Amino acid sequence: MKTTAVERRAELLRLYTGLPWQSALRRVEAAAPGSLLIPRPDVDQLLLEARLMAALAWRRITTLHPWGIEYVVPRSDRLLIRFEANPVERLDPDETQALDLAEALLPRADEYGDIKGVPGARTHVERGQVMLRVLDTSASVTLLGLDPDEWLRAVDVQDQQMGAYGMTPCHRDLPAPFGSDAPYGDPVLTRALVERVTSPGEVRDRVLGGTIAELVGLG
Repeated sequence: MKTTAVERRAELLRLYTGLPWQSALRRVEAAAPGSLLIPRPDVDQLLLEARLMAALAWRRITTLHPWGIEYVVPRSDRLLIRFEANPVERLDPDETQALDLAEALLPRADEYGDIKGVPGARTHVERGQVMLRVLDTSASVTLLGLDPDEWLRAVDVQDQQMGAYGMTPCHRDLPAPFGSDAPYGDPVLTRALVERVTSPGEVRDRVLGGTIAELVGLG
């Protein structure tokens, strides 16, 4: 049983994030007393995290941890997600974390223009880690536990498969309408998501159209 205030905070952080106990304890010990252990991100980061988790809700592979996630490390400017390693014994050798994540996260358009995956997402390898960012924002998620070379191969495989299925990959620098995430998704669901992760006020109003209205003189 955790007896000190530091230990209780560390245990709470561990339960929220899945961090190993020692990592959670070190993070609490380094934090100022009473400070937020899980910082509140900005609206763009909140939207990216919500869309990413929605895309991960239906994994096609068998995982040990929920959604294949061992733990997360929330930061004010980004989220780090540690995915579990591929199981040594699996029925289908092609069922890998990289292939499944590429299918779930990379945006692509079907014949009707509907977008699957995370709208506006772009991925690249930076310092040996797979980074996912959204166009025209500072929002980002680091996908830990993935081999960079395996990820790049998975992206190529996913692009080939989507082409065979008549879908258009949208995660590279392509011309409009696929070069921006502005028209992606159901506007009703997007509005509901914004209202869920923001409080009433100027930030919500701008995300829901106040900024563009001001720019074109409608505000």
